[in-house]
Amino acid sequence: MKHTMIHDMLSRVRDIDTWAPLVFEAKMNISLVRYEILSRLLLDDSLIQVDLQEMLNLDRAAMSRHLGILEDKGYVVRNRNPENKREVVVTISEEGRRVMQSCCDTHDVFNERLMEGISEASMEVAIGVLETLRENVNHIMEGNNDE
Repeated sequence: MKHTMIHDMLSRVRDIDTWAPLVFEAKMNISLVRYEILSRLLLDDSLIQVDLQEMLNLDRAAMSRHLGILEDKGYVVRNRNPENKREVVVTISEEGRRVMQSCCDTHDVFNERLMEGISEASMEVAIGVLETLRENVNHIMEGNNDE
């Protein structure tokens, strides 16, 4: 019984992880990862590419690919750091700011629809369960299970 419940729950999490970004991109006209990049840049204006990559937990190739697309669209600008030529500084452009401003209302509506029928209390329980699962997986990976 418990095995089936765990399987069902993880299957649903996997489905959401697969479909939510696709629905997000279809509704917002920007991928979820690129939206997250621009959101982060809105907060800080400019960031070192490696720092941004670490904040978003992306590998180097994925970050370069996403930034290349954003750069081609004129949403970001990348330049070498004059103080450290090995670093690349990523800055959100005025066009990137404009796109993010137009996304805000759509994003709010998307989140409201995504959360329809889910109370704040239910969300807190779900987050707690998922956090406990993550901690348990980490303990198992570290070999700290008591069995």
